Amino acid sequence: MSTAKQKANVKAWVKALRSGKFKQAKGVLKSDKGGYCCLGVLAETCGVAFAERTTTAPYDKKCVGYPLKSSKNFEVLPAKLFERLTGLDADQQGYLAEKNDLGVRFFNIAKSIEKLTTESK
Repeated sequence: MSTAKQKANVKAWVKALRSGKFKQAKGVLKSDKGGYCCLGVLAETCGVAFAERTTTAPYDKKCVGYPLKSSKNFEVLPAKLFERLTGLDADQQGYLAEKNDLGVRFFNIAKSIEKLTTESK
């Protein structure tokens, strides 16, 4: 069951994904070129701080981005934090991140978020 705060966070996240204000990136929460993964948009929308720029992600030598300040390991999805913010579990977050990295547009990812959060009521 989602809390009122989680519902508000999800609503703001979905609105941000549909706003056209965020450039989409793959493989990182926030890229060096100003793009975001759908979960990076969540972090930005909820005011979660990003750490200093890192030169590469261990799994992709061409990847440059910014991990969250609370993340000790760049490659680990901060699932617990995002679950507290949205009520979506690690599997659901992984599903959304995979859609993002496969090139599914933010608008369609927003639809998936709405579906996931409606199903989990």
